[in-house]
Amino acid sequence: MMPGVIPYNEVGAWIKLFDVATIPHIRSTMTANMNPLKVYVYLQYGIPIVSTDVANIGYNGPFIKIAKDHETFLGCLEDTLKAKPVDEKDVLMFIKNNDWSTRFKTHIDELLMPE
Repeated sequence: MMPGVIPYNEVGAWIKLFDVATIPHIRSTMTANMNPLKVYVYLQYGIPIVSTDVANIGYNGPFIKIAKDHETFLGCLEDTLKAKPVDEKDVLMFIKNNDWSTRFKTHIDELLMPE
């Protein structure tokens, strides 16, 4: 079933029903410069992710699997569906390591305290 456009305030209820989330983008100029924000939305709900090998995801760990080709993508989906649920501690650590204050801290520190 394809529900069509989901109102923003209902998105979480739909995502909670996912067994796995996918980011099936192809490499292109657009995807090379995007920030795949849906990664953070899926993680907010503890949903494991299978993504194609596009720029700016850059993480391959217990809850994000990155596939370089079609066969690997299908294998990652199968493995993810068989795996145990996502560990909330891992998700929180990923979010903490990737929030804006953490990502920019080294840049800000360099500006404030140059060598």
